[in-house]
Amino acid sequence: MKEHVNELRKLINKWDMALIIILVLLSLFFIIYLKSQKKNDTVQIYLNNELFGEYDLNKDRIIKVGEHNIVEISKNKVRMKKSSCKNQQCVKMGWSSNLPIICVPNKIAIKMVVTKKQNKNEKMLISY
Repeated sequence: MKEHVNELRKLINKWDMALIIILVLLSLFFIIYLKSQKKNDTVQIYLNNELFGEYDLNKDRIIKVGEHNIVEISKNKVRMKKSSCKNQQCVKMGWSSNLPIICVPNKIAIKMVVTKKQNKNEKMLISY
């Protein structure tokens, strides 16, 4: 047993241990950060850099954007179901609940956002 510990000490020096500890702490930080993030509840679709529409992410629907493009919202996720672009990268991306979907040839951008809803108990402060 003692031989194994000595071999391990030869392989791992103090800088290696420091790096391992830093990586573990960073991983824990990112896990906590991601858990504390609010979940997206709205899908915004942009066509030619203008807001085409804003849709509830919780309600399943199919949206026709332009003449040949179809966006689908289902189970709190969104995808480009059909596109007229040549390479179909936006369609191949599949379902997304966080990352934006962009179709460059058709100038369509889909992003998920958190809409800030006011609590009933919150008082509104208006100042001039």
